[in-house]
Amino acid sequence: MVATLPAQGPAVWTDYVDNWRKADTQWLQDRIILRFADSGARDAALVSPGIGQVVYNQTTDSLELRGSAGAWRAYKPMPVNLVTTSDTSSSVAMGHTGAGGAGIVFAPGAISLTTALVTQMSVFTATGAGVVIQNPGQASATLTTDPISLVSSIPVKAPSITLTGSGTVFNAAGKTVTVGTLIADVGTIATLTVSGAITGSGVSTLGGVVIGSNLATASAGFVSGTVFLVGDSSSGKLTWRNASTGAVGPAFFSVDSANLALVGGSTYVNSQMVMQGGRGISYFDSGGSFRGNFAPVIYSASDPGVGNFPDGTLWIS
Repeated sequence: MVATLPAQGPAVWTDYVDNWRKADTQWLQDRIILRFADSGARDAALVSPGIGQVVYNQTTDSLELRGSAGAWRAYKPMPVNLVTTSDTSSSVAMGHTGAGGAGIVFAPGAISLTTALVTQMSVFTATGAGVVIQNPGQASATLTTDPISLVSSIPVKAPSITLTGSGTVFNAAGKTVTVGTLIADVGTIATLTVSGAITGSGVSTLGGVVIGSNLATASAGFVSGTVFLVGDSSSGKLTWRNASTGAVGPAFFSVDSANLALVGGSTYVNSQMVMQGGRGISYFDSGGSFRGNFAPVIYSASDPGVGNFPDGTLWIS
């Protein structure tokens, strides 16, 4: 029989004479896990507790387990789908049974994941294949890397980008680059196509720039106000161009490797005309045949000599 039925702690059995009673069975059922008011009462009653013994501590309102190291520790039942893959001094790992134990590892110096990380309904997902970022209803971007670069599956938009590398820090070979304002200290451009206007405070060098060659339609060339400059394989041409309509005037200067010619117009000089490096001006008709010489007036103290100027030169001494 049981002499006393304490509210907490172990029972005190006095003898085993009587058969089990209903009250005895009920009492044992209620005390499979011993209940104590506090840790002091627990330690006083259980002087040498066995490993694996579980008690209830009313002060902490928790179950306590006697561990293999000989100390009481909080015992929290494991949820059915949560497994502990390791619990050592170096790390603690927890995972889902459906993922074969893969999950999260807590170590003294770091927290690591052994499976994908998904936050806020797939706004941010990190897997072995890359990092996926997607706001609800927006485009999905996947960030990965190759041996030398960070690779984004969609264009990157930012208010400002500062490139700090050396050598070629911007490479868009074969791609289209659209900018609002382009400012460069030094630039080397193989091909530049502009649909609008190019403006600037000054251009010091235009090395190797092909301006165009179609003078008749003025479809290509360099325009500054009403000045129109074009060039082809044989000569350069300078003429007037209507700034409003784009119409090109009939007269233009043509410069080739040896000659300067005025085509389609007349020469008007509102000052004196000085000729140097020759004996006079020769006149040819439209067919290219020589028609005669135009002799200038020579002021000289002595006879300049017939070999120096053509026939018809007027010499004033």
